[in-house]
Amino acid sequence: MIAERQLRKSIFILVLLYLLVSSKPYMQNPIVHRLLSQTHLKGLRILPTYQWASSCVFSSSPSNRRGSEINNEYEIPIADDVASDRRNSVSNYDTMYRLDGIGRRSKVEITTNTGHQLSTDIPKKMGGTDTAPQPVEMLLGAWMGCTQATALFVGRQMSPRIVVESLSFERIEAVRDERGALALPIEEIPPVPSRLRRITGQIRVVTQSKTSLTSEQMEILKEQTEIRCPVANMILASGCAIDVEWIDSTIVQ
Repeated sequence: MIAERQLRKSIFILVLLYLLVSSKPYMQNPIVHRLLSQTHLKGLRILPTYQWASSCVFSSSPSNRRGSEINNEYEIPIADDVASDRRNSVSNYDTMYRLDGIGRRSKVEITTNTGHQLSTDIPKKMGGTDTAPQPVEMLLGAWMGCTQATALFVGRQMSPRIVVESLSFERIEAVRDERGALALPIEEIPPVPSRLRRITGQIRVVTQSKTSLTSEQMEILKEQTEIRCPVANMILASGCAIDVEWIDSTIVQ
């Protein structure tokens, strides 16, 4: 019994090591799938070894789409839509982004392959020059832009069709625990994650028809936008909760 338990543990460690160098979802990878099947570990939730993530749960279940922050526990769905290894040829469905950047002290000047210029900086109290938005502010701005563009697409595909004229992002706030970035000594893993924990606020929806949306229409618009927006999807996958209320602009608050 002890020998069998040790064997299973050894195989499980090998599986984890393989996952670190493999870009395929572990349940879709034939080698990992066979190992898991042989050791009765198929479907087991994998706990990361980071100190701050001792309560985090990685799951292949897509049930948690919005993230959660209950007792610092969150689920990160393991991607199940990657059909080929990224080390091989690019898929016909892949969209690529390429940027170049030059960092000088606290500021980074960025050029995109579409010909646009971006800059980031940090506040003076943090040692920066405060000449451009902070990186986290850029992330939140990217989420807003991605949400706007995705909502337009989702609305057009709904039946009946909803033409989204505008989204008004109001009182958007994000919070993180600064110990995740500043905790010392620097050689040790911080006691908490450095990522954002929660995004809150409101999104006021204005449609071209200026008519009220049903609760079902609003739920579909919100849910499908969060699922399909690459930036929102990435934020949720990190474990950050997006607790943003979508409001019909025709309803007087």
